[in-house]
Amino acid sequence: MTNKSFGPRYAEGIYLHSDSATPSVWMFDMISKTTMMVSDFKAYHDQFPMRDPTCLVSAAFSHKDVQAMHTEDAIDDADLAAQPAPPLTRSRAQSLPVPLPAAPSVPTAVPITALPKPPPPVSIFDQPFSSMTESQLAAAFLNNNVAFVLPSQYRPPDFPPPEADMIVIGTRVQRLSKLKSALWVRFLSPPSYKDKKLQLYPRSLEPHKGPGQGQDFSLLSALAIQYPSALTLRDIGITERTRAATTAALLQALPTCHKTTGSSTDTAPVSDHARVLPAAVRHKKWNDNVLLCERLLRADSAPFELPCLPTTSAVPDENDDTGPPGYSRYTQDPSHRGEAMRHALKPEWIKAENLEMAGLVRRKVWERVLRSSLQSYDKVFATRFHYKVKRKRGKFDKLKVRLVIQGQHMRRKDATGKGDYTDAFSPVPHASGLRILLAIATENDMFTDHVDISQAFTQGDLQPGDGYMGNLYISAPPGFPEDPEYCYRLLKPLYGMPSAARAWFQTMSAFLKQEGCSKVGYEESMWKTTVNGHDILLAAHIDDFLLACRDRPTLDAFRSRLLDHFDGSYEGEIQTYLGCEIERDIAKGTTSLSQKHYAEEVLRTYNAWDYHPSATVLPPNLRLRKEDCDLTPDPAFHSRYRGIVGSLDYLVNMTRPDLAFAYSELSKYVQFPGKLHMAAAEHVLRYLRGTYDKGILFSRGVKNANLLWGWVDAD
Repeated sequence: MTNKSFGPRYAEGIYLHSDSATPSVWMFDMISKTTMMVSDFKAYHDQFPMRDPTCLVSAAFSHKDVQAMHTEDAIDDADLAAQPAPPLTRSRAQSLPVPLPAAPSVPTAVPITALPKPPPPVSIFDQPFSSMTESQLAAAFLNNNVAFVLPSQYRPPDFPPPEADMIVIGTRVQRLSKLKSALWVRFLSPPSYKDKKLQLYPRSLEPHKGPGQGQDFSLLSALAIQYPSALTLRDIGITERTRAATTAALLQALPTCHKTTGSSTDTAPVSDHARVLPAAVRHKKWNDNVLLCERLLRADSAPFELPCLPTTSAVPDENDDTGPPGYSRYTQDPSHRGEAMRHALKPEWIKAENLEMAGLVRRKVWERVLRSSLQSYDKVFATRFHYKVKRKRGKFDKLKVRLVIQGQHMRRKDATGKGDYTDAFSPVPHASGLRILLAIATENDMFTDHVDISQAFTQGDLQPGDGYMGNLYISAPPGFPEDPEYCYRLLKPLYGMPSAARAWFQTMSAFLKQEGCSKVGYEESMWKTTVNGHDILLAAHIDDFLLACRDRPTLDAFRSRLLDHFDGSYEGEIQTYLGCEIERDIAKGTTSLSQKHYAEEVLRTYNAWDYHPSATVLPPNLRLRKEDCDLTPDPAFHSRYRGIVGSLDYLVNMTRPDLAFAYSELSKYVQFPGKLHMAAAEHVLRYLRGTYDKGILFSRGVKNANLLWGWVDAD
């Protein structure tokens, strides 16, 4: 018998009982004739003999059986006595006899006590200064914008006597050795010291050969004078809330920096802050708004312009009370019906399910048939509900439920005709087509309407190649039980079918051709027609229609014919389209296109909402290289990097060309990202935090209007 816990067998014995205090067993060693406790590295409480110790109690044997066992044992003992003693391969600790404790009358298996959970990691705000390295200390003061007052003895010998408190704030961390780092600080006050820099050691003494001559001019010593009892960042007023307030104040200061045309050292806001800050410091309330210090730094920086459109307020509303009871802005979409039925919005999800089913029944999407009428080659596909929380401009819109067929089990028809569908391709407009349509509408003062087609796929016609022999069957969805002897034959396409989008596109295209529409250029889903001398432009992204025309009565008449033929709703003037926010001012001749709510969700998803904003997309002079890749990245690290890059893709394609170069560079290393690549991705998130509400602005009266033009670089 092989002991799988220890490898080769090191002892032979008889099991006695399990230990009541430890995951061990007591046994009688056959060689040393003593009892010993064996600590197994892995206990098997669900297996013999742990599972049922009573099984070791022998049943009644006959006298003949006992005599036969004794005879067999005597023969074995004689054979063992004739053999030399085997070498002892156990360790000294294993072979020492252990006194036998008092065993219970009936051995019982004792379950192993679960190991205690490791304590949660200590927050940087609660970590004692004494447990931090110099690098951690310097980084903590730098990243949290901690401004502090230097004692008078910290004045450099070549500086004039200060006329006010010496207030400094960190600018960068310099790593001097493996254990030693320095924090470079900038003076915010007094005015005669402004913009001058000083090197401070977080804990170490000054070098003996330097100007400090081994004296203690460390950061912690300066902090101890101002806060004698402070042991953590939280003790000096730096918390999670102050970090969020720091980011909010930076966002308010950022537009001023963007619009400045010269040095801002003499502007009114900076001088006001310079006057208020020392008084706040003397009252020890300055760390409640440490952004005043950072604001001074940013106001003195070089001016720059962002290639984006400033839209609405910089800080969004954190509360969303527009939804039903149980809804919040962080409500996630249920992944299946079981989760929806455990959701706080369960009553609303049930209403949405009933609304979806009522619409399908009203449109006669299926007919009820007996399963016994099906042929042997017919397939019955399962169905399920898909749940989605719909939002507009970041606010709750509605709960949407779709009945979908399990189309992943469908196969494309081969050369012999076996399969469930023939073709699945369905064109949609490119993002550039949407931007061109809005640019044309802006230049020509066109009205732009939004039309949504309800359950669009079910309003298409099944294609000749759909289903085997033209028949597709489904079963009832979860939550809507049906007689097991019945199923449903589809009469219309259903969501989830690979060919459903194509079936809808073919039906929609046939109607638009009847209306005299023709396709525009290479775009298969953008159309144009002329009615009463007025051009009508149309873009159809599945069930979302964008209509543009300069004459309102002509546009209204065309829209009415569209809604008479297809069941849908008129959403009014275009405001949101494909996740983009659109704001039009026909009187001023402007149209803005942005994705601020999507950008906000990206930032919150990757915990970057409280990041300090950056003025540049990437750090200056940064060059990402293949040599910096990590061939075995941590899975969580790798997933975060890929998610950030993937989220930037949609922004770049729609409204943020300023992120295009950064996205191009980061996407080269999604397979094996390294720490340098992740740092660049995090920098992009910092830039996005400061510009998340930016977008594209179209204006009337531009040069070369209604003309597609560009540049060519001839080599």
